Amino acid sequence: MNRVENVKNDTHVLLNVLKSRKKQTNTSANADAIYFSMEDVRRVLIERENEQREQENRIKIQNKQKLIEKVLHENKNTVVSAAGIADILGFDPVRRTSTFSVDREKIPAQYEQYYTKLLQLQEVLEKKLSTIPTEIEFAWSLLKKEMDPGKEVRDALNRIRNGSYGVCEITGEPIAKERLEAVPFARYSLKGQQMFERQITLKKEKQTSSLFGDETEDVFGENYEEEE
Repeated sequence: MNRVENVKNDTHVLLNVLKSRKKQTNTSANADAIYFSMEDVRRVLIERENEQREQENRIKIQNKQKLIEKVLHENKNTVVSAAGIADILGFDPVRRTSTFSVDREKIPAQYEQYYTKLLQLQEVLEKKLSTIPTEIEFAWSLLKKEMDPGKEVRDALNRIRNGSYGVCEITGEPIAKERLEAVPFARYSLKGQQMFERQITLKKEKQTSSLFGDETEDVFGENYEEEE
C-alpha cells in the first residue's frame, strides 16, 4: 500500500469518526469544529495495521495458489498414487532383502561358472525364477535343506570376493572342481566334509552321554549301596 492510499484511508476513517461524534453531541456553534483525540489517532493506526495485515495475507494466499497451479501444470501427466507402507517407512517390510552380488569384472576366470550358478540359486531363493535350471537342480536340492539357505549363498559370494573361495574351511586344502560344480556353495572338501560330519556325530554322542551319565552313576556307580 503506497503513501497516497494510506492518506486516503486515514482521512476516510477520521471523517467517519467525526460524523459519529456529531450525531452523539448536541448541535451548537462549535458543532462544526474539527477536532480529534489521541483515541481517534490510535483507531486510525489500528485500522491501517489491520488493512496491511489483510493485504499481506491476500498476497500470501495468491502466491500459494500460483505455486499450486504451477506444480499441477508441470505434473499434469504424472500419475500420483496413494502412499504405501513402503513409502512411509522407507523400505518394504514384506520384501526380503536381496543377497549381495559381486562385481563380475572382479571375479577370477576360474570362478566364473560357479559365480553364475550362485546367482541362479540366489534368484531361486528370491523367487525370481519360476523353474529351477537344470544345471543347479542338485545344488538346489541340497541348499533348501540348509537352515539358512540365503546365508550359504551370501557366504559363498563373499568368499569369491575376498579370495578364499574353493578352499576347505577345515583342512585348508583346495576343494575339487567337480565338487564345486555340483555344490557351488560348498565350504569343505570331501575330506573336510567327512571330518565335519564326524565332529557332529561325536558332539551328539557326548551330549547323549552327559545327559544320562549322572543317572547311571547314581544307580550303578560308586554311590549305589546294596541293601544288606
